[in-house]
Amino acid sequence: MFRNKISKWLDYDGLTYTFYQDNKFLAVTDVSNFFENVSSSQVVDSLTELAAKCDCSGYEKGHIRSAINVLSLLLQNWSYSGDFGLPQNRDASSFLSNVLLCRVDFEMQAQNYDYYRYVDDIRIICKTELIAQRALQNVTSLLRDVGMNINAGKTTILSKKSSVSEIYEHFPSRDPLVAAIDSMWRSRSRRVFMRSIEYIVEIIQESFDKGETQSRSFRFAVNRLSQLADAGLFDVSGVFAEKLLDYAIQVLKSEARSTDQICRLITVLEPDNVYLGKLGDYLVDRENCLHDWQNHLLWMLLASHQFDREDLRDFAESFIANDPTSGEASGVFIWLQAIGHLSPIESLVDKYTSLWPFQNQRYFLIALSGCSASSRDKLRGKVPFNLRGTIDRSRKKFRDDGVAIRYREKPSLSDLYEDIKDYC
Repeated sequence: MFRNKISKWLDYDGLTYTFYQDNKFLAVTDVSNFFENVSSSQVVDSLTELAAKCDCSGYEKGHIRSAINVLSLLLQNWSYSGDFGLPQNRDASSFLSNVLLCRVDFEMQAQNYDYYRYVDDIRIICKTELIAQRALQNVTSLLRDVGMNINAGKTTILSKKSSVSEIYEHFPSRDPLVAAIDSMWRSRSRRVFMRSIEYIVEIIQESFDKGETQSRSFRFAVNRLSQLADAGLFDVSGVFAEKLLDYAIQVLKSEARSTDQICRLITVLEPDNVYLGKLGDYLVDRENCLHDWQNHLLWMLLASHQFDREDLRDFAESFIANDPTSGEASGVFIWLQAIGHLSPIESLVDKYTSLWPFQNQRYFLIALSGCSASSRDKLRGKVPFNLRGTIDRSRKKFRDDGVAIRYREKPSLSDLYEDIKDYC
């Protein structure tokens, strides 16, 4: 039903790169916090509007409307805030977000722009820089009509005079290293796959050195290394892995905005307890770890490895007692659950309220699943409808060791071949 993502991206990338060959200008932007800002009610309204235009019988339209009503109820239950948010990295989410943004697409095309969009990435080919500026103004206005906004940090206008690094940032496939890796992976050869490791590591190290961990090339390299490690083709105990782990912890403060990718890299490299201890040191050093969301991800990483230390217990207990509603607190809940230290969780039962942020409520309930029945019973009547049953459902998804975080699925070599077949 859905085309391979790699194939779709390559089509999009190739079509928009024609601006360079034709000596035109390219307006580039990105929708800010895309999936978490998708409005369920606006998606339903868009589907209802499109259903009315369907060339089908009244009976069939009735079925479509019924399906839309069911979807509306499901989206309300799945959403973190009741109306906003879709799960990321799911084809269905991409489809629904496309339904919402199709009105933006149609309007930009109606204004005769050479307009292209891939999920939340928007590019518009223009004859002059002035037209490109107007195009960005127009698309910004249209996005606001559907509750979205552009990411100013990822908005620019490219031309043939743009630097090589600027071009590579938006067209990583033009980067010689990225192109070399792609070529190697097309070979479908285990030996050649392994030869690509040197180039992948080079991209990651260079991104760390230049502070370019937000670049597409960095994400590309981390993704490729993750695939190789999961398929058993990268030695996580080797010299390359050791160097990358050192780089990763050194840039946590300066590259905080890329913590999700850095944590993914660290997890792939299977850090030992000595390294995890350094992450613990970072977390308790409140002069350096300034970012709530970064700390949340680090606690989740420690939880995944069940890393435990007495000073971390003391810090975590004091932290959530002081403010159980912060983004970091939700990560602390899961860490406490992972190490089996549940008394701080039980001590918060009387403080629990449905006014807590959705994620904090959900993670608290998951952590509480290991507590006594008497503690859980105190929440009867307090848990909102869309979170009821969280404790029972979550237990079924726990790992064999009782941790509320799933193991990463590790593909085989044949799965890697399947993943890249559309490159060939």
